[in-house]
Amino acid sequence: MTINGGLYRKLSGLLSASGYGLIFNHEKDDCSRALLINAISSAMNMPQMSGLRAMAWQLSAEIANTGPFITPGNNAVCPQCESVCCLNKFGRYDIGDIIYMTALGYQPDEILHNNEPECLPCKYLSHTGCSVSRQLRPFRCNWFFCTPMIEYMESGSKKAYRGFNRLFQDIIQLRKAMLDEFHAAIVLLLSESELNKP
Repeated sequence: MTINGGLYRKLSGLLSASGYGLIFNHEKDDCSRALLINAISSAMNMPQMSGLRAMAWQLSAEIANTGPFITPGNNAVCPQCESVCCLNKFGRYDIGDIIYMTALGYQPDEILHNNEPECLPCKYLSHTGCSVSRQLRPFRCNWFFCTPMIEYMESGSKKAYRGFNRLFQDIIQLRKAMLDEFHAAIVLLLSESELNKP
């Protein structure tokens, strides 16, 4: 598949300007978001992305491994919640999430499409926590813990808590490595595109 060099330039500019943290406002940035998702999805089909796709699957597995530690806390804390911290404005993918999701083979907006008012509780919030599979949630949603949830996790087994902290650090490092790999591949593809110009 041939990718337009201008599309890569747009993608590279967005990535470097945002530091992988750009979050789209659903009303004013739909065009940019669609362009970005299209460019990233196209890039994932390139042979240079095979290592990155493997890293994304490894990251997905490690995120799933946190479930046995976090889910009991969700079940205990979320039904008692008096001040919902999961709001629609937080339930949107940033660039890093889009790279990860497309590396797994998903179109991000097929999994999570949230155009509800930002100030309301997230439409994916259920009585016992998020209804979206842990591996498919925005990264920041997985790792935001309210004070009662932190207290619940800290009150249990110290060994389990230390194990979770180690796994969490591994997940952060793997995600960073995946995003760095993507950025390096895009830079390489851009430079190759410049070299191949007539």
